[in-house]
Amino acid sequence: MNEESRLRDARMSIRGFPDETSEKPIQDAWNLLRVALQEILCTNTVAASFEELYRHAYTLVLHKHGELLYNSLRGVITEHLTGKVLAEVLAALQDSFLQVLLSAWHNYFTAIRIIRDICAYMDRVYVRQNNLNDTKKMGLVLFCDHVIKCEAVQVELKKTLLAMVVSERKGELIDRTALKNACAMLVELGFGCTDFYEEMFEKSFLEQSREFYCQEAHRLLAENSASVYIHEAEQRRSKEEEFMTQCFHESTRSKTMSILQDELVRSQMTAIMEMPTSGMGHMLKNNQFDDLLCMYRLFRSADNGNQLMLETLSSQLRQFGGEIVMEREEPTNPVTRVSDLLDLKERFDQFLEKSFLQDKQFKEMIDSDFEYVLNLSPKMAEYLSLFIDDTLKKSGHESSEQEVETLLNRTMVLVEFLQDKDSFQQYYKQHLSQRLSCDVETMMISKLKPVCGSKFASELAEMLIVLAPDEQTPAM
Repeated sequence: MNEESRLRDARMSIRGFPDETSEKPIQDAWNLLRVALQEILCTNTVAASFEELYRHAYTLVLHKHGELLYNSLRGVITEHLTGKVLAEVLAALQDSFLQVLLSAWHNYFTAIRIIRDICAYMDRVYVRQNNLNDTKKMGLVLFCDHVIKCEAVQVELKKTLLAMVVSERKGELIDRTALKNACAMLVELGFGCTDFYEEMFEKSFLEQSREFYCQEAHRLLAENSASVYIHEAEQRRSKEEEFMTQCFHESTRSKTMSILQDELVRSQMTAIMEMPTSGMGHMLKNNQFDDLLCMYRLFRSADNGNQLMLETLSSQLRQFGGEIVMEREEPTNPVTRVSDLLDLKERFDQFLEKSFLQDKQFKEMIDSDFEYVLNLSPKMAEYLSLFIDDTLKKSGHESSEQEVETLLNRTMVLVEFLQDKDSFQQYYKQHLSQRLSCDVETMMISKLKPVCGSKFASELAEMLIVLAPDEQTPAM
């Protein structure tokens, strides 16, 4: 059983406390306590029981000697820190510094908890009455003042921790547990508040992190394509987040990730997207769905990241669509133009699903740009009607009914984008009068009804009745 456990277990047998001051001098009581406290601080076995030690501390306070106990305790702790702990830590400055410091801290903190229990009555009575630091807080202040704030220790601690971070970011193996314990020690020494931790470590760490990620961004940008950059950045962000979670105080994580986002992502977004042979435009032209997904995940959490992607997406879609819709030097079959537009719509629908995760902003932008593209040419109303005419004529002999219906469903999306639906209706009536296939015509009328209105659908139905031979007259 270790010393802390033995002393704690003895509490269960504490008896009433006799008035010993008349039989035993106060100084003798303190001398016994002093020897025991020194042994506890040195992690040695204590001859006296917890009951006996508690009784002596209790008696001193009870008989108005709380000041003697408090000041003498502080003296014993100070002597231990300056005479033993600090000397051992300074001796290890050039070798195993962090391990020695953390070991000393662990032993000291364990001892302070035992001493706090022995002096619990002093904390409840004398300390509260005089508005002083309790035993634990006094112990933390003394360790901080006499060990951590020693200039040599302070400089070496910060240098050691920052060097460990540099090694970690280079991919080298470090003692993460030691780094975590050091950060936890600094937080504990700040009584749970992060001010001391920030002063001793975090401020310098954040400055170093900003410099590192600024340099990392310029290196990646100079050496790699946009695709490689965004995947490296995403991997770096994932590793850094895991590193922050495991080793540092929770407040450090959000600050560090914000710096990473600023230096590695936000400040480089425009340059990445505009890379001529690998940027976002190149990715869209070459259907690089995974790269676009990586870019979307990386940029969406940055200020203005989504907006920059939307602007590039819109510009590219309008360029691709304009090349299809606008007149060319060599005339193109209208049916081919509509087919190319349908293929373009399908491509961008796949981008929406696979790369932009059905983001509402991206969907609205794609729909808006297709509406813009489709209405660039006044001939698109006629071309859409010709495409439907060609599709219906192929029904039953060149294409199955299911294939025809699927194609018509896709086409109706484009019809919805048409602003001049009146022209489309006129062309459709004209083309309808030149063909006759009652089953598919009836199906097509049902698809046009929600897009072009009930009146137009009724007119088409009447045309079918007039044009169809008696045996093919559809039941409407």
